[in-house]
Amino acid sequence: MVPYLSCATMTLAGSPQPPVTIGWSKKQLFENDTCTLRSGRLGICRRGADCGWARTGLRDRTLTHAELSICGFDGTEPIICCFPGESLLQRGMQSAVQACDGYDGVQSELSFHIVGGEDAYRGEVPFIAALGYREPTSRAEDAPEDADGGPVMDGTGPSYLWACGSTLIAPSFVLTAAHCIETDHGRPVVVRMGTTNLLNPPNPAAVQHRTVKVSIPSEGNPFLGLTGVPSLTQEHHVHPAYRRRYAYHDIGLIEVSTGFIFDEDVRPACIHPAATDLATTIQLLAAGWGDDGQRSRSPDRLLRTNLSTVPLDECRVRLRTVRVLPSSHLPDGLLDQQYCAVGHQLASGDSGGPLYYIGEQPSQKYVLAGITSVGTGCGSGTPAIYTRPYHYLDWIATIVWPTDANTD
Repeated sequence: MVPYLSCATMTLAGSPQPPVTIGWSKKQLFENDTCTLRSGRLGICRRGADCGWARTGLRDRTLTHAELSICGFDGTEPIICCFPGESLLQRGMQSAVQACDGYDGVQSELSFHIVGGEDAYRGEVPFIAALGYREPTSRAEDAPEDADGGPVMDGTGPSYLWACGSTLIAPSFVLTAAHCIETDHGRPVVVRMGTTNLLNPPNPAAVQHRTVKVSIPSEGNPFLGLTGVPSLTQEHHVHPAYRRRYAYHDIGLIEVSTGFIFDEDVRPACIHPAATDLATTIQLLAAGWGDDGQRSRSPDRLLRTNLSTVPLDECRVRLRTVRVLPSSHLPDGLLDQQYCAVGHQLASGDSGGPLYYIGEQPSQKYVLAGITSVGTGCGSGTPAIYTRPYHYLDWIATIVWPTDANTD
């Protein structure tokens, strides 16, 4: 099969529409490979004759050639990025639910009447993880480290820029915003958990610090050794549909070198298993090492606040009315993959951090409803925008739970 490099003219047999020119991806994909639809959802590369979704859509005129993504060609026969129905998403949801079944619930006494921007106490948000980036002037690689590759907690360890949050969803994986991986100050190199203060941990023994996993490319790579081809790669996974200038598909995964150990200070969150908005009566919470807007607390201290859901249709109207977001970031408006909530907004230090709620009795597990994507100013009263992880469970599962996700 020929990989697609620029563009081609394509038509499906039996299609009532004339051939059109379609853009190609630069990545070579083959039949049965996983691909990305223009909507950002995962698909499967199929021959045109085997893709009922495309054939039916073109026949009924609910789909145009321009809306198709092409994996490549086998001779003159197109290989289509085909939507497989709900099968991939359902498998991803099953994997997430199975993982959640094994997680412990809330074990600390929670306050459900939180005033915005208050300090979190130990064990209250055990699934939140801070992402550390190399300081431009830091010689962190020369500083002393402990057995897990983390800084020695005596003030002599390496210095990092703590700029984003993330959520632990499996022992070796944290979920964050894609814009927290693709940043102007590089990609995160460390992940820290188990503390409410990043610089002065109240209980240093509880802190768990992990480096981002580094992989060695396959020895069979014929380009290995050429200038510009990395000899080592870090395990950052940015959703393939994400583009830096836009606020769509703002989701990413980071794999750490050694799995976190679950205890009272470190525990994963479940992923909300539905596409619908939560009821406005359900108490949402957000947490992060952000500025409270009053400069009275260090941004290195963990804060948490109450929020409530703003239904997506209402959120669209409110954001249009106040015009606080650049239209260039959301040229297509809000998508179903996004979530809105309002309350005492934290500041930019919360990027990538969790929007969550506490599940029902008796388990009362922590449940992730959104990933902080676009803020609207601290305490502005305007809804902030979050990425709904549910819509990406198919993609998440192929990385975090690959055996489960690929089982027929």
